[in-house]
Amino acid sequence: MAKTLTPQPRRKYSRRKLGKYRPRGKAFKPGNAFGLATRFRKGVSGCPGGRAKNTAITHALRELLAVKITDENGQEFTAAELVAMRVVEHALNGSLPAASEVTDRTEGRPRQTIEMPGSRDDPLLQILEEMGEEHKLLGPPPKPREDQEPH
Repeated sequence: MAKTLTPQPRRKYSRRKLGKYRPRGKAFKPGNAFGLATRFRKGVSGCPGGRAKNTAITHALRELLAVKITDENGQEFTAAELVAMRVVEHALNGSLPAASEVTDRTEGRPRQTIEMPGSRDDPLLQILEEMGEEHKLLGPPPKPREDQEPH
């Protein structure tokens, strides 16, 4: 025989209204020192070392870019200088990504403009501005006379 589930009747009032509400746990008393030993002190960071500055790959790349390389003319360059020269060479040959990289690294990335609704070109904003100007010219609407009924 299958068991039938009957719904529980809903309470008309909450436990708080019935006076049966009990907060969970005990409230701290004034002057309580619980947890003082484990709290962060003022001026002391919770992570004194901070985030790791270099990962293993970053460290390896920095070492490789610092290696001195002698070219066929006997001039010494670091690997980083050779990479920079290659990027500039590609930019001079017409590579747009390389040219973009050079300008981003030397002059900083350009600011991106974001079109927000309500710009000066927005027709709705222009209509509202015109209405505001008309309101300034005409003044507030006249008050209804007491003998007239409002619409």
